[in-house]
Amino acid sequence: MQKMIDVSKYQPEIDYEKVKAAGIKGVIIRCGLTYWGEQQMDKDPYFEQHYAGFKGIGIPVGAYYYSAADSNDIARKEAEYCKTLLAGKQFELPIYYDVENNERMGKLSKAALTEICKTFCDTMEKADYFVGVYSNTNYFTNKLNFSELSEQYTIWLADFRGENANQTLKRDIWQYSSTGRIDGISGNVDLDECYRDFPPLMKEYGKNGFAAQEEQPQFPIYQYQTGLYEVTADRLNVRTGPGTNYRIKPLSELTVSAREQGGYVKGVLFTAQEVKNLTGESWARTPSGWVCLRNQEGVYAKRAEDSLPVYAYTVGTYQVTASERMNVRTGPGTNYRIKSQSELTASAREQGGYQPGVIFTAKEVKNLPGESWARTPSGWVCLQNSQGVYCKRIS
Repeated sequence: MQKMIDVSKYQPEIDYEKVKAAGIKGVIIRCGLTYWGEQQMDKDPYFEQHYAGFKGIGIPVGAYYYSAADSNDIARKEAEYCKTLLAGKQFELPIYYDVENNERMGKLSKAALTEICKTFCDTMEKADYFVGVYSNTNYFTNKLNFSELSEQYTIWLADFRGENANQTLKRDIWQYSSTGRIDGISGNVDLDECYRDFPPLMKEYGKNGFAAQEEQPQFPIYQYQTGLYEVTADRLNVRTGPGTNYRIKPLSELTVSAREQGGYVKGVLFTAQEVKNLTGESWARTPSGWVCLRNQEGVYAKRAEDSLPVYAYTVGTYQVTASERMNVRTGPGTNYRIKSQSELTASAREQGGYQPGVIFTAKEVKNLPGESWARTPSGWVCLQNSQGVYCKRIS
């Protein structure tokens, strides 16, 4: 809730700095009015002065037009005239249509007066003004279709009954006194409470003289996950962190297997041990460093698990068929640590590790996309992956 006031020619002398120091966060200024006798339209003589004064010290400003319309035609003319008064100015708060003139409006039906309000507001909206209706509780209850107006426009409600004031009518601003006192203004002034943060709306949507803010590009957050990937770009840079601001690693800083493949070139498979899905880009941490999976310029790697076969190995007795000694790891995957010879079982050490021809028992098997792993008494060994078969089942 913000403390506000509304002013007109009835507050001719205002010390704007003192008003700001008193805690006022917004002001609505009468820009014009229609005299009910001959329905002549006129500008409030202090509108320009008050507009310049409050804008000059940075207090958000709105405006209102006092109506004496008894037909849609007059309401439309009031709107056209109001636009000339507001032209070339910027208003952080809405433009309100003041509807309370009994001499011209008292005889009208609820439907007729509601249509008059809609005519004024719709005409103003077509000129990119953020508009609403001001009136008192009696008018909003008995003379206007409140539910229809409040669904389409902002509402400014006047009710000076203190604790007995209406609490049910939805409103963005409540004018709760016409006899308020504020430092910087001699005499009475209307006091208001505002419950809606209007200034950002005017600037964001380009209303009330503000140009619409240029829409910033909205980048997606991709949903990549850890797992096995295949490089689809000609070559991927490997960086020290997840972003182009991190240093590119030379080939000499990559793992042995990555160097043997010539780096992260097209067709190479790698394991994403960690993924960072940032705004508009996704990065994967590989054993060699960080690579980009995708950004706004393209896709550089695809998840290989979706297209890789899942083998059907089971527990049992196996024989090593690889051409050289197999690595034994702490878990089922190349991202797990390779065990040293001293960490193997005594029988495995006696055989020199998992050499070609060695027979072992697979106590557990993990058939992952594109690779199968067996848990032996010494640790995990690979049975098969996309590059070859390393063991065969013998029983």
